[in-house]
Amino acid sequence: MSNVAVTLGIIEIGVSVSVFLFGLSSLQVYSYHSRFPNDPIQLKAFVYLVWLLELGHVICTLDYFWVVSIVQYGHPEMILGKAPPSMPALFILTGCVATSVQMFFADRVRRVSGKFFWVLICWGLSILRFALSVTICVVLTRVSLADFAADWKWLVTSSWVSGAAVDTLITVLLFYDLFKKRKLAFRKTAKLIDRLILTTIETGLLTSVLTLVSGLSFEVVSGTFAWFALYLCIARVFSNSLLATLNARMTIRQMSVSNVHSVDFISRNIEDVPSDASKTRRLQPIELDSVGGVSQAKEPTGMLDTKA
Repeated sequence: MSNVAVTLGIIEIGVSVSVFLFGLSSLQVYSYHSRFPNDPIQLKAFVYLVWLLELGHVICTLDYFWVVSIVQYGHPEMILGKAPPSMPALFILTGCVATSVQMFFADRVRRVSGKFFWVLICWGLSILRFALSVTICVVLTRVSLADFAADWKWLVTSSWVSGAAVDTLITVLLFYDLFKKRKLAFRKTAKLIDRLILTTIETGLLTSVLTLVSGLSFEVVSGTFAWFALYLCIARVFSNSLLATLNARMTIRQMSVSNVHSVDFISRNIEDVPSDASKTRRLQPIELDSVGGVSQAKEPTGMLDTKA
């Protein structure tokens, strides 16, 4: 912790980026409110709750910066002392935002695959991450930052590793299920699924990579507090990933309009279908709303062709 003299500048960069990302998320909330007025009330309440948590987060971020830049001006060594109340609050608010968004995306895995086993694992890891965030908050209220970095490094590392594991697992599961559906799709629907896969990778890996980089910074260059500057942006990336996914439904809906009444999915084992023409088939709808597709239309965007 010998490089605390450069901490203030790094924190200022992190605060600036964090506030900028909050502005983006606010614009996305407005866009969501305008585009999807008929979304279920539960979904809208969830979006507004995440934004309110983000608002509290940005207030705590500015308060922390006020303390370290104005109140403690000229005394950078005080940064290593007792953390101001806004710093523990930042950890618990980040845990709230990250856990809620992760559980939302984990539920998308359930809706796409219809399987609960991996979803329960994702939910369990998300709850573990939240519990670790609460523990960090409690510890920071009792010890100095110097002691925290020296004695509780394992706690922070565990929190970030569990968070990155959940993000990576959700991304892999969604990619796997969507890729299986792509193999059964005609060309037009394949393009739609490609868009869903790209959105999944962009939103999932971004949060995972940022969490890992922040954790590595804490382990390698903790003396500069670069890890905390990155940590200030984690909650913003989660909320923006959520809102970007929801708002992308408008584009995906436009792509799927031409396929709404078409039978776009066929069985891979079509050669096993009996030649008897009297055999009927059962067409099962695929609701792409579950993976970020159509939000307000009830018609399926494709049909899965299976044997009766």
